[in-house]
Amino acid sequence: MAASTKLAISLTHVEYTEGDRVGYLLAWSSLFPIFILISFLTLVAIRRDLFTVFFFTGLLLNESLNMFLKYTIKEPRPNSDISSAVLRVEYGMPSSHAQFMAFFATFVTLLLFVRATLSEDIKDLLYKVIVSVGAWGGAILCAISRVYLGYHTISQTIYGNLVGVLSALIWFSIVHFLVTPYFPKIYYWRLNDFLMFKDFSLIPNCLWYEYTAVRHESRTRLKRKSMHE
Repeated sequence: MAASTKLAISLTHVEYTEGDRVGYLLAWSSLFPIFILISFLTLVAIRRDLFTVFFFTGLLLNESLNMFLKYTIKEPRPNSDISSAVLRVEYGMPSSHAQFMAFFATFVTLLLFVRATLSEDIKDLLYKVIVSVGAWGGAILCAISRVYLGYHTISQTIYGNLVGVLSALIWFSIVHFLVTPYFPKIYYWRLNDFLMFKDFSLIPNCLWYEYTAVRHESRTRLKRKSMHE
C-alpha cells in the first residue's frame, strides 16, 4: 500500500530561523491578516453594523481575487528552505498577505477621511492620522515579513499591494456611493428582524451613541423597577 502524502494546514504556519529575533517578530506580523479576520468575525457577530458587514465582504472578495490571480499567473514562490508541504504547491504572485493588508489599510483610510463624520477639530484629525498610519504600518511590516521569511519575492509583494489598493478603492466606491443609499431599506427588511443588522451611517460617534443609549435604557429600567417595589 502506497504511503499517503501528508499535507499541512498553512493558515497560521509561519517559519523563521531559530535564534533570529527579527524573523521572530516579523513572523508574528505575518499573522496580521488572521488577527484582522478574527476581529471582523467578532465585530459582525456582536455589532451587526451593515458597513462592517460590507467591509468584511470586501476582504473576502479580495482574497478570492488573489487566489484567482495566483492560479492564473502561476508564478512560483522564491526558492527557500521552507518545509511546509502546502507552500511547495502554492503560487506566489501576487502575495495574498500583502494584498489583504493593503486592501485593509486603504479601506480604513478611506473610511476615516471620506466616510467618517467626526468633527474637524485637531483631536479627531489626529485620531484619523494615527489610525491610518497604524494600518499602513501594519501593511508594510506584513509585506516585509513575507520577503524576509522567504515566502515571496519583492515583486510579488509589490504587486500584491497594488492589487489590494486598487481593489479597496473600487469596493469602497461601490459600498459608499451605490450600496449605502439602500441601507435604510435593508434595515427594514423583514429578514432583518432575525439578523438584526444596524445602520450607523448617520451616527458620527458610534461608541458614544451606544454608551449614552445603554445608560439611558438602564436608568429607565431602574426607575421602573423602583416604582414597582
